[in-house]
Amino acid sequence: MPRSAAGGPPGPCAAPGGRIRVFHHSGWAPGAIDLDEEETAFFAEYRGAVSPDGPDHFPVVAAKLHRMHEEEPTLTVADLAGYPGPTLVMVGDGDDEIPLEHALALRAGLPRAQLAVVPGTGTGCQWTSPTSSSVSSQIS
Repeated sequence: MPRSAAGGPPGPCAAPGGRIRVFHHSGWAPGAIDLDEEETAFFAEYRGAVSPDGPDHFPVVAAKLHRMHEEEPTLTVADLAGYPGPTLVMVGDGDDEIPLEHALALRAGLPRAQLAVVPGTGTGCQWTSPTSSSVSSQIS
């Protein structure tokens, strides 16, 4: 299965002011945010189906995400402590792009977070696993 354009969960986080920042992208596996032709085509179609801009706009989105991941500051565990809302951090137990330690650090930084490690899944577990839907519906 293709991976998420942002490197998979728990990659991006919203920062105060609505700006998107990344939680320690250095904790991702090498190449996690680099998309090959097949993955780019998949995400262009996937996003294009729901975007008013259509699939031809995906390269613009991908370029912005890549620049953000390479150039913008990353959030630290201390930065996350100010987020007051409940959060569900989900990661597959077979995720080869986001190490479990990275998800644990993200969860530790969010005061009201819960962690779900979904068995038998990898990156994108929240879209591909029936277990994920069940876990998500039970947490409020």
